[in-house]
Amino acid sequence: INAEYGAQYKQSKVFVMKKILIALFFLSVVFTLEIGVPSWWWCDSSKDLAWNETIANSKIGSVNPHSGPGDSFVPCFLEVGKRMISQGMISAAYIDSNPWGKGYKPISQMLQEIDSYVSWYPGAINSLFVDDLENNGCTMYDYYSQIVSHAKSKGLNTVICNPGSCPHSCYFGLCNIMLTFEGSASDYINSYPSCANDMTGWHMVGDCDDVDTMKKVVSLAKDRVKYLFVTNYNTYNYQMPFYWNSFVTAVKSV
Repeated sequence: INAEYGAQYKQSKVFVMKKILIALFFLSVVFTLEIGVPSWWWCDSSKDLAWNETIANSKIGSVNPHSGPGDSFVPCFLEVGKRMISQGMISAAYIDSNPWGKGYKPISQMLQEIDSYVSWYPGAINSLFVDDLENNGCTMYDYYSQIVSHAKSKGLNTVICNPGSCPHSCYFGLCNIMLTFEGSASDYINSYPSCANDMTGWHMVGDCDDVDTMKKVVSLAKDRVKYLFVTNYNTYNYQMPFYWNSFVTAVKSV
């Protein structure tokens, strides 16, 4: 009986240890902080360094010629988009649903912008970035549902949505990645809304003026979100920060 009990105890102990190791593995996969760079800048030689660093270190980047596809194909965006895809990145075609909060674009225009991206940038985009998502209710759900369905029918299987703050819960089931915080480092540290916590989401933090503050933001972000971008510029001018290398090191160290 004792030998039988001992064998069962050993088996049970091994089983529990396996469960713990599996749990730890999945925690390390799900909750590892990653860099997500919006890359809302042009694709000429003046931005080569920014693109090179984005592609080398970020999990997310954007193809965004004119706050959308614009009126014509831009060859250098095809090139950088393909480079992002080749590195296994999320390469997102950018569209703005409600520019500057002045009114929602007609749904026909939104779908046409997606079609333009797909036509002009084959092999360079695999996802969609929808800016200015409704953030004060769920009245526009059908509108955004059409956008998401159309994008996915065109092979853009990851949809990133940016309400700039905590959206209505209805949208979390619609968008794959939600940008739940877009604001200053001061707000991120001192008046952060707990509703912005989203371990599959993305935070963009601007007006972060020094390395020590950036490190504080990174330390907080590791328990709040999946993807992070921090810069010393403001939230409407997402350029690479002067402390980019320190930022990359800080994220990889948490």
